[in-house]
Amino acid sequence: MNRQVLLRQAINEYGVGWVAARLAYELQVRSGVHTLRFPQRPWNPNELAAWLTDKAPAAPDEYKDYWSQRRPPFFFQPSDRAAYKKALRGILGEHGLESLAREASQIQQGTFSYFFSQSGDLGFPPDWHSNPFTGQRTPRAAHWSRVPMFSRETGDLKFIWEPGRFASAYQLARAYWATGDESYAETFWQLIESWAVANPPNRGSHWKCGQETSLRLMAWCFALYAVADSPATTPERLFQIVGMIAAQADRVARDHVYARLQRNNHAISEGIGLWTVGLLFPELRSAAQWRDRGRRILIEEAMRQIAGDGSYIQNSLNYHRLMLQDYIWAARLAETCDDALPNALLSRVERAVEFLYQTQDPESGRVPCYGSNDGALILPLNACDYTDFRPVIAAGNYLTHRTRIYEQGPWEEDLLWLFGKEALEAKINSVPQDSLSAGEGGYYTLRGERSFALTRCTTYRYRPAQADMLHVDLWWRGENIACDAGSYLYYADSPWNNNLIGTAVHNTVTIAGQDQMVAGPRFMWFEWTKARMLNFARSSEGRLEVFQGQHEGYLRLDAPALHRRAVLRAGDDVWLVVDDILGQGTNAVACHWLLADGEHVIDESANRLRLSLPVGEVSVRWAATNLEDARPDITRGDEKEAPRGWRSRYYGVREPALSFQLAGTGHMPCRIVTAFILGQKDSRVFFQRDAISIHSGDGSELSVTLSPLDEATRLTIIEARLAEGERVESLKLS
Repeated sequence: MNRQVLLRQAINEYGVGWVAARLAYELQVRSGVHTLRFPQRPWNPNELAAWLTDKAPAAPDEYKDYWSQRRPPFFFQPSDRAAYKKALRGILGEHGLESLAREASQIQQGTFSYFFSQSGDLGFPPDWHSNPFTGQRTPRAAHWSRVPMFSRETGDLKFIWEPGRFASAYQLARAYWATGDESYAETFWQLIESWAVANPPNRGSHWKCGQETSLRLMAWCFALYAVADSPATTPERLFQIVGMIAAQADRVARDHVYARLQRNNHAISEGIGLWTVGLLFPELRSAAQWRDRGRRILIEEAMRQIAGDGSYIQNSLNYHRLMLQDYIWAARLAETCDDALPNALLSRVERAVEFLYQTQDPESGRVPCYGSNDGALILPLNACDYTDFRPVIAAGNYLTHRTRIYEQGPWEEDLLWLFGKEALEAKINSVPQDSLSAGEGGYYTLRGERSFALTRCTTYRYRPAQADMLHVDLWWRGENIACDAGSYLYYADSPWNNNLIGTAVHNTVTIAGQDQMVAGPRFMWFEWTKARMLNFARSSEGRLEVFQGQHEGYLRLDAPALHRRAVLRAGDDVWLVVDDILGQGTNAVACHWLLADGEHVIDESANRLRLSLPVGEVSVRWAATNLEDARPDITRGDEKEAPRGWRSRYYGVREPALSFQLAGTGHMPCRIVTAFILGQKDSRVFFQRDAISIHSGDGSELSVTLSPLDEATRLTIIEARLAEGERVESLKLS
């Protein structure tokens, strides 16, 4: 794509104002303006003194006395340690305490967690500019504006940034309060001192991003309050860290333009950084200015980024969690410091918590790996797996309702750290999960008793991340049956160079081998998909439920095509997906499903795939109309076919999955029908041109009437009927 076309496309999608501002910022970076605005310098031996007001003492001994007596309240106080130690034993148990101590001890030996899924050896003191998995390094002496996000020499910068977010500080603080072992407090201070040596102001990769800086500030503040009364917290160390906090807050405050241009969680996180430092260190000269600016950013971005239905601007459930953890921190800190955030913001947060809860699998605590997933977990305050979303939902629910939403479990540790031990005794108010229709964000779930599906149907108003419209995620008994591929790596060599964003690896239809949108430079799409929800209905008794929608992403083709999809739930064990490709002429058509990995047998003569999983057997059946040479194809974790046949639940880690595809030449209009039968071994499926019937092993019978392909009609499924013995339920759609 040449520069003129790129510029024109960018203006069409993002607007003249945004493009002009982004170009101006890039010009500043490339011209060297940032090297002048943010000059490299050594740490001042008396760093904090330059940032203090005249009323605060500028000598370490005096400052520590001053801070100890006047420090603002935080989530917990040193006097809480004995009670917290007892509570932590109750939450974690002996095994959990041993695991926590082991993780803290690994940090002391130079082993750090990366994206909560793998460990890397950085040594101790750590080599802060090294990627332990590849041996690649970022230049330690370079100005941050000259450090690339990705190059063959530096690799993926996220692997350099990850230990610099200081998840280790939370681990050490938790272990210190749980065990009373003073070596953990000492280790935290040694990490601070080594980071200072390796990262003088504005030098190297750890100064490059205001969001990374802000997340580090949060971690430092949390650990500082945890070790405030430790003998390891000497006046000199306290003086040093507060000076470093001030310098980093200043860097965030003076370069917020980039974060604002991202229109995503970068802006929120930077607002959190300024809000936190401004509230907790009022003795700093710019504290009031940082606090007020942080507050303004948080309010503006909540109204801009969180929709009225609770969905989030970034089209990602993991980034939804990041946003919520940011706002839970901000709102709780506001409470402790008696500087409450407005009700309008809290109302948006409440809806965002409810939205996430309604997309969650109740048995595993996980949510679909939908959208970008870069391994972000900015408040690691529990022993739960990275994929478990119960901690953030529990904390968000308590923030907004002052009740517990789950029974006791490791996810409650967040409540302890953020709200105190009284939160553990709050009333449990179990909230039922139901089907979700979040029309503003375009998220829809159909939910049975032990199975549910999520799909997406929306016209993008903000920058899309992945070309995955009408993707379907299917869950059953805690297992992600039909799954999203995730992200794996944002920066890598082909084929792993952020290639899990395309249409072909998602559970949807690809036409003419094209993505639903036109790929631009990294993280950009052009000709954004337009989509419309056509129908979302449930029968009176709730055993039948249908979603129908369509998108226009392929109208740009030489033979324009409209993709219309219907998803039907019948009871808890039968799911039907009908894809209509509407138009004239011919196109290559492929319907793809990424399935949980397991033993499988494919029977082409019966159009059936049997998949054996720990939770039971899944039968996938298919049929096609006007799809010439339709052949099923299945692959699993084959490097030659990558990125197809792989999934990534944790950033930087990929695992095999079953990629099933039915492809052929579509003589439009054409239709593909896929049926998922969960746990019913003796089911029989009958496909006709405009009708489907499924006789399940439990004796129930599903009959579905489809609209004729050659007639102009708005819906694909027009009637469904479920008979279970004498119990008959029907759903007519119009």
